[in-house]
Amino acid sequence: MQIEKFNETLEIWINELNKFSFEQLLKKPDEKSWSLGQVYMHIIEEANWYNDQCKLALSDIENTDKPLSDDAKKLFEAGSFADKKIHADPVISENVKHP
Repeated sequence: MQIEKFNETLEIWINELNKFSFEQLLKKPDEKSWSLGQVYMHIIEEANWYNDQCKLALSDIENTDKPLSDDAKKLFEAGSFADKKIHADPVISENVKHP
């Protein structure tokens, strides 16, 4: 079940987080990269936004008769996002708010 996989992943992330000092969480590998702390904050913020979207989608039956897009089908079949590095300006990314 997907929720079990999610909970296992969450537990791993929490256990790994406890292995780092506050200073290590703030350290950036270079000027254009995020610190580990920024990555954790991003994941928390995005997970909260995603969960809100899930609640909204589950409460709205307006589009239940519409098919999934090809991209959505691929994502569901894979069961995860593509494993690729993403580079973004941390300052810009911190200021981006979802609509």
